[in-house]
Amino acid sequence: MDANIETFLRKTNMLIENDYGDFMRTENVYLNHLIRNLGLYGDRNINAKLAEMQTYLQFTPNWDVESTRERLVNDARYLDDLVQAHRQDWESQAM
Repeated sequence: MDANIETFLRKTNMLIENDYGDFMRTENVYLNHLIRNLGLYGDRNINAKLAEMQTYLQFTPNWDVESTRERLVNDARYLDDLVQAHRQDWESQAM
């Protein structure tokens, strides 16, 4: 698993917050860090998934902490699949 995604997942799962506003502010810090690190890949699928995550977390929230956390975790795992695929593509082109 990508170290940045692993860190994001660990922090997301450890965040104990019942108020959505507090959850969103803290989680948004974690997500922005992930965006900075994964954006370096320049992969449009990765960037699109990150933008989607930020949209439902911050801009169009459902106001439920646990369902949002679950969705973030699932999307982060999907992001890891995209990152691994991107790395394999890059490695195969380098040969």
